[in-house]
Amino acid sequence: MRRKYSLPKVGMLAIVVALVVSVTAFFVYTYAIPSSPAWTITGKSWVTKQFNPSDTNNYGSNWTAAPGRLKNVKPGDTVDWWHSLFVSGGTTSQVVTGVQQDVFDITSNQPIDNDFSLGSRGAWHNEDPQQHGIITDWKGYAWKRMNNPADYRNTTMETLNGKTRLEDLHGELGKNKFMHTRIIRNEDMGKRICQRIYWSKQNSSPTAGWGYSPYACVEVPYNYDIEPSVGISSDYIDTKNVTSIEGINAGLNNKGTEKSQGSSYALARFVARGTEVSSMAGVNAVSLPGGTVHDWSCAVVRLIKEKHRELNIDNGTCKEIVANGGKNQIPTGQTSIATNATDNLSGVNLNANDNLCYVAMVSNYNGSAPSTDFRYAIKCIRTSNKPKVQVWGGDVKTDKEVITSKTSNTILQADSHNILDKSAIRSMGLWATGFDGDGNILGGTVNFSPGEYKYKGGDGTDAHWSLICSQDSFGGNGNQRAYRYNKVSGKSEPTDLPNCHNDASNLTDEYQARTAVTAQWQLPGSADQISDGWIPCSDIPNKDLVGDTRIITYSPFCRRGVWRSSSKAKWISINSFGRHTHSDSKPDPSVTSGCLNAVGPSILNCGNTYVFRLKNVKLDDLKNAKKLQFKFSGAADNFVRAKINGHEMDVKGNENGARPEGTQYAGWGLPGFLENSAFTADIKPGTVLYSNGNFIDVYVKSSPSHVGLLIEDISVSYTMDRVYQNMYGSWAEYGIISGGRADSASGAGLSSSFNGRDNLTMRDYNKLTFANTPKFGNFSATSSVPDNFTLPSVGGVKGSVSGNVNINSLATGEYTAGNINLVGTKLDAGKSIVIKSTGTVRISGDLLYSDSGNVRSLPQLVIYAKNIVIDPSVGEVNAWLITPKDGYVSTCGAVFNMTNWLSNVSEALCGKKLRINGPIKAGHLFLRRTYGGRHASSAKNDPNMHPGTPAEIINLRADAYLWSYNNYRNTGAISTMNVRELPPRY
Repeated sequence: MRRKYSLPKVGMLAIVVALVVSVTAFFVYTYAIPSSPAWTITGKSWVTKQFNPSDTNNYGSNWTAAPGRLKNVKPGDTVDWWHSLFVSGGTTSQVVTGVQQDVFDITSNQPIDNDFSLGSRGAWHNEDPQQHGIITDWKGYAWKRMNNPADYRNTTMETLNGKTRLEDLHGELGKNKFMHTRIIRNEDMGKRICQRIYWSKQNSSPTAGWGYSPYACVEVPYNYDIEPSVGISSDYIDTKNVTSIEGINAGLNNKGTEKSQGSSYALARFVARGTEVSSMAGVNAVSLPGGTVHDWSCAVVRLIKEKHRELNIDNGTCKEIVANGGKNQIPTGQTSIATNATDNLSGVNLNANDNLCYVAMVSNYNGSAPSTDFRYAIKCIRTSNKPKVQVWGGDVKTDKEVITSKTSNTILQADSHNILDKSAIRSMGLWATGFDGDGNILGGTVNFSPGEYKYKGGDGTDAHWSLICSQDSFGGNGNQRAYRYNKVSGKSEPTDLPNCHNDASNLTDEYQARTAVTAQWQLPGSADQISDGWIPCSDIPNKDLVGDTRIITYSPFCRRGVWRSSSKAKWISINSFGRHTHSDSKPDPSVTSGCLNAVGPSILNCGNTYVFRLKNVKLDDLKNAKKLQFKFSGAADNFVRAKINGHEMDVKGNENGARPEGTQYAGWGLPGFLENSAFTADIKPGTVLYSNGNFIDVYVKSSPSHVGLLIEDISVSYTMDRVYQNMYGSWAEYGIISGGRADSASGAGLSSSFNGRDNLTMRDYNKLTFANTPKFGNFSATSSVPDNFTLPSVGGVKGSVSGNVNINSLATGEYTAGNINLVGTKLDAGKSIVIKSTGTVRISGDLLYSDSGNVRSLPQLVIYAKNIVIDPSVGEVNAWLITPKDGYVSTCGAVFNMTNWLSNVSEALCGKKLRINGPIKAGHLFLRRTYGGRHASSAKNDPNMHPGTPAEIINLRADAYLWSYNNYRNTGAISTMNVRELPPRY
């Protein structure tokens, strides 16, 4: 132990000089070291893993100053504390100094340096009392490695004191029993080891008390690190046909050397609307204040939604697949939590541009993470839909069926602000204060006779609201007390309230909130007054609860009421008087610090905090509300904050109705005391709500002498997401005539922008679909499509072509062929080419037309073949495509089996968009392109893509009509091929 000097312990410490005068007599002269009239002591503490005794300038490096914490310390590391005392203003009086050590669980929020209850915890050693001169150098008076009473390399402080664990050390250790150096052991894992110094007098003031440096702590986490993972056997699903997902695998990988301590894990599903996401690694984390209660896995999903707004998660689609909310010890290596699991998608509405996502989550994922923090990993499956086709500029005729795809998307849109019906409030568990379990006001009406100055009633136990904790401005519990029911004795007994430690969310013990008494008292010069609460003077009953010392010491204010009485509810408090607990032996710090005279926001710096809890609040579907506001009509003494399920709310007070828009002071609202006083509490982004079991904590910041809460009425307003359907689909610009069923859209009925078409019926998008039955289609039993087709004459037969053909190299005319391949080219203006093939014509490149200066020189290509096959790489074909009735046109490669014509179709092969400019007449038209089916949301490389974006566009442009007119006008031969009377376009 580092000591400047040691002096005997006497009442008045002095240097004693004895002068012997004779054998029987002597005189004692006592010389006291004079102290300064104004001195102050302070102290600081540090900790490091890099102590160096040879470095007399800094004694090592990387010192962490208190209240900071040296994190991620591992077994085998050597840590050193350094504590320094500082004196300013002159020589001190006799002061006791010393060093204190304590051990805390690493998942706790301790130590809180201003918590006075820590003064008697842990172990310590006092130095002998002495005076100190001015000390400004941190090396001037210090506790450090060189003061260790034993070699830290072969002993520990617990061994030195005959204990087996460091946390077993308590109280005064005595001389040469305290150490400032420690080699961290395996037994230290999961602990926070802290040291600080203290001094018995802070300054020269007669009332100055003990002072403490902030704790310097080392954190030794358990050596484990868990990463969740999730995988799915497929990358895409069909939104129309899927009913379940199989092959879901999830696991936990503990990469450390130790098993975990109390981990919870789960696998859940959700739908991300209209986004593109494939996976998220397991290094993301969210904090769930309430822990594993209610539907906690979906609560984590709701937190993920707020953290990743880009996912646009639909809360209503969350489903828990696997959950283990117990305190599990996850071993090292891989642990499976789901193997080839199956998710039934019954009731899940999947859009074409959605992602079906699975999330694996785990709490307490490393030695430093609390049980309320969850690390997660996400894997998503892209939804797909059937591709679309659009026919521009012409009709669709077929002797068969016309069946094309449609997509209905669920859209989430914020609805208008709604106010909950009053009749539903109590059924939700939203109770005013001062009611019993049957909904009656506790105590009923209190009556007084004229001149009867006393208090009556009160002391009823609120059946719905309870007290949770208290906290003073110095970090302690304020020495506040309340009743708690003792199950053993069957009685309610006064008990110390626990310390809130700034957050009551994880405190579960409940203490009774008692209704305040009603008092009649006389205000000089006025009529008798009726108020709730009571100001006692020396006549304090139940001193074990209220305290034995008066707070109001001036008699004019004794024996009076405190707050306005209400006929709608009752004030509740820590006792029936509503008074702070205050005794000489255990004073209320807010009283002794002068907060009694504080007004306005200054109360926030010196007042006590009391937490009142309303639990078992049912929200049902409101758990998914976009916005949710509670309005509490009533009063509080003085300021209020609120949390729901541990999540901070946005609170505003109306200051006795003078500020209806609401005000806030450093996060606190001030409702006031009058009839129209109130405060509002709005949920913030990231708040997790449940169907039931929600709890609301109201924090009351109160100056002495009284604390109380009055809730007369609660109203709820909310904004929910409105769900509606937008429709996209294939369509023809004009009519649809089919011999069989027609399930498509005519008259461009499903043409749309990115937002789709809203509120459409089948009749709305089939206004030009021909029908002679109640259903669309089945227009005629006879063929609507003639078998014969007369090829246009464009200057006679010029010869035959074979192999790879560049049509632009040909002269205007007609050409015969067998199997040929048309390579990509641009046909010059004025050229007209007709190819008649007995085999298959393959189109391997884009066939384009050059711009023409006038209608007489329009280029045109007419292809007649047994089969016409367009290669997957082709993006545009300008041509007439004609086949006989037993032939086909395929938009993506050859078809080898007409009954299985989608064989070998994939996004990789057929994912390119195709436009055909010209008429098509074919025995079979195989539309095999998939563009827009796999990524029907707005793609990064195509901002115009949406669920209605077509894979193929078939466009009968005006140039085909104009070319035909000019061509046949020159020949003078016009043939009537078919006559059908049609209605005008709608």
